[in-house]
Amino acid sequence: MAFVSGFGKVGRSNWISSERAVRGFSKSSREFGVRAIVVRASLDRERIWNKSYQLDELEDKDSTTTALYLNRDGTVDCGSTTGPVPKLASGEWDLDPKNNRFMMKLTRTFEQDTGDYEVKRTYDGEMYMSKDEELINFEGKLILRDFPVGYFKMISASDDLPEEHMRALG
Repeated sequence: MAFVSGFGKVGRSNWISSERAVRGFSKSSREFGVRAIVVRASLDRERIWNKSYQLDELEDKDSTTTALYLNRDGTVDCGSTTGPVPKLASGEWDLDPKNNRFMMKLTRTFEQDTGDYEVKRTYDGEMYMSKDEELINFEGKLILRDFPVGYFKMISASDDLPEEHMRALG
């Protein structure tokens, strides 16, 4: 089980993480458990917006890691990914602080010889934070057309990500 820190190349694109963000998290594509002690948090939106996150997705046999930034206005900026690189990417997020329910929708547009196509996913999960309140994470189901097709975990990066990892697609 490898723990990752810093920035590195994986395949054709960069993936990101920081030493604090991965503390207690395994990069293994099959393991989505948090090893740090977590408590259910009742955080308001202000604690999670304008921050960088590492999104890990597991759908069927495929896993990807993508740099995300949750903006104050409820939009999502997508950065580098270990998966196929989209031509365009956009998203929106929301949090219900009363029950810690996190919802995010991402739309990625890919190029193909026969034309562009879109992949839309909904992320429906809960928010947690570490006992020391430094690490915010989300975990839940990856949904396609109202059916769960996988799982996700999103971990806050304690440092802002370098600009080259957070270039907005689109």
